Amino acid sequence: MFQLLAALDADTGMRVQDAGTGTGETAGLLTHRCGAENVVTIDVDHAVSAAARERLCRLGLYAEVLTGDALAGHPGEGLYDRVLCTFGVRSIPRAWMDQVRPGGIIAVPYGTHYSNRDALLRLTAYGDGTASGRFRAGIEFMRARSHRTVWPAHEDYVTTWPGSTGTAVQPDQLADTDAEFVIGLAVPHITHTVFREEDGTRAAWFYSRTDRSWAAVRWPEEDGPGTVYQHGPRRLWDAVEAACAWWEEQGRPGLDSFGLTVTPQGETPWLDEPGNLLPGAQWR
Repeated sequence: MFQLLAALDADTGMRVQDAGTGTGETAGLLTHRCGAENVVTIDVDHAVSAAARERLCRLGLYAEVLTGDALAGHPGEGLYDRVLCTFGVRSIPRAWMDQVRPGGIIAVPYGTHYSNRDALLRLTAYGDGTASGRFRAGIEFMRARSHRTVWPAHEDYVTTWPGSTGTAVQPDQLADTDAEFVIGLAVPHITHTVFREEDGTRAAWFYSRTDRSWAAVRWPEEDGPGTVYQHGPRRLWDAVEAACAWWEEQGRPGLDSFGLTVTPQGETPWLDEPGNLLPGAQWR
């Protein structure tokens, strides 16, 4: 939480929208720093909002506490200098982009449906409907209700069993924290799981969220080659394997080497600078 506040860099007199009231602690800190007249905090749960409002009022911190969809924001009177989100998102809401002034900051836990790995994203708005910024640190918050991953129904995907190929990629490579985050950026609209079967065989499954493409990998032996099965128009394992190889070729950069550009057309991840796009990852 304090990493998010540090990235937000809010100061006296700034107008701040706090998405996700929770206990009210963050709204209280922002009110103390920026002034009660400058802080609006929003939570989707009426009981949570009511309890937070009472708690803040007892402390003399009279922020505006609203019940509603924090992803839709609150236009209020004029643009905000800062937007802070205290729940995980899988895309940046258009409303936030429209409600922050040019040069304003959005600080948010951002991740993909590939895994639960989130990172603190600090975006600077440019005033033309676009924003860009770097990931700063790995963090994990409860996701927005509408951004939670709906797990695919396995039987809807696997209706035929294709022939197999091999891979030298190991499960530990897939489980690396930074690798998981980067694969999620590089291979959009995919979710996966890695587990051990009852006989000790390690396995991974991958499902596309845009069609019925899927892939499965099984590793019968420790450190041995994996057997790959994949089906559908998206060759999911090929894309994951290519993302792993690309990340290794780049020297295994940490998540703070990556960033995101947001436009009305979509979201584009990059490495080191906005023009250096990840292979195959444009317009998530």
